[in-house]
Amino acid sequence: MKKIALYLLLLVTALTANAQNRSIQFKDNAPWEEVLQQARQENKLIFVDCYTSWCGPCKQLAMYVFTQDSVADFFNARFINAKYDMEKAADGPALASKYNVRVYPTLLFIDPATGEAIHRMVGGFTKGARLIEGGTLALTPDRNLAALMKRYRDGERDADFLKQYLPVLSAAYMQEEVKQVAGAYLDVLSVDEMATEENWALIKSYVRDPLAVPLKTVMAHRGKFYALAGQEAVDAKLTKSIVDAVDELMSWRAGKKEPFDEARNAALADYLQGIDFPAAPAALAGLQSAACARAGDYRRMLDNMKAALDSNLFYTRDGVTYFQNCMRALQRSGDTLLIREGIRLTGIMRDHVTGLLDKGNITLSRKYLQQAIGDTEGARRSEEEHAALWEQWKTQNRSGE
Repeated sequence: MKKIALYLLLLVTALTANAQNRSIQFKDNAPWEEVLQQARQENKLIFVDCYTSWCGPCKQLAMYVFTQDSVADFFNARFINAKYDMEKAADGPALASKYNVRVYPTLLFIDPATGEAIHRMVGGFTKGARLIEGGTLALTPDRNLAALMKRYRDGERDADFLKQYLPVLSAAYMQEEVKQVAGAYLDVLSVDEMATEENWALIKSYVRDPLAVPLKTVMAHRGKFYALAGQEAVDAKLTKSIVDAVDELMSWRAGKKEPFDEARNAALADYLQGIDFPAAPAALAGLQSAACARAGDYRRMLDNMKAALDSNLFYTRDGVTYFQNCMRALQRSGDTLLIREGIRLTGIMRDHVTGLLDKGNITLSRKYLQQAIGDTEGARRSEEEHAALWEQWKTQNRSGE
């Protein structure tokens, strides 16, 4: 009896494992015309996974999302599924050009009758429900991306419509369109009209530029928005917008296709000088240090950095971002003495910040500086320290501390 019971247990376990092992069945780098023809014959949309061999989020989708039973069942029943290495497959580069695929992963939903993309999702994620939601929208004639774009072109502008449209644009990584659509609706509202739960939700999710009218309004009338959404949430949104805007300017490097945006840099600096907000001083210090780096004056950049550290401006999460940008610039200076000074500053910075992720990121900056001067042993120790901090953070995160 024990042997029979054990056999039955193993059988049930095997069957359960198989039931949890379904996956989207893709046509792998198949000729595109063949995929189109099959989709026309079966009267189905085509779901296309556009990936590259070096794309980490692409691999995560393949391993953790496409293999979920609910996802597999939904897509295998409703779509012709195809995946293409956009750099190596025979039809990959042509498809990337035709459908304007520039970010990976990009997930396309193609109407085989016209060959046009009617819906798209860009970027990695881990929840299968999100992919099913995207597939459901693609199958809904008046709610997929192409339909919503037409409705907007035809003049639809009410808040209910925008709540449908903006998430779809954002999921497609159409950032300029998100900015335009959100601005067209929000920019003309009065403070009182803007300070509603519905419109705050739109601002929080879809307005990212600190110089945009809605975020300037929030900054100028913070008390009203604190009462609506709470100070922590409002300040977090305003801080992130400033950090991201400064980070973009600080990340510019000589040799990029686009010239440095001097006008935006000046406008942002002028704005930051005129507001009384905790993130502003460190942001200004970051812009000033970046200006020194662009001019090749790394000595003055480090002097500015030391002054900022002495003033406690950089001992915050947003300050860590600015600090790392400056250290990245210093790596390219070619000045061994200045780089050694930067390494010393990473030690001061690391000892002052409290978060494990911040400590780890600063340690990583030290590693790259050490590599820049050929200190392989120091870089090795920094890498070990970074790995230990990362493991500590993961342990804390798992335990809910």
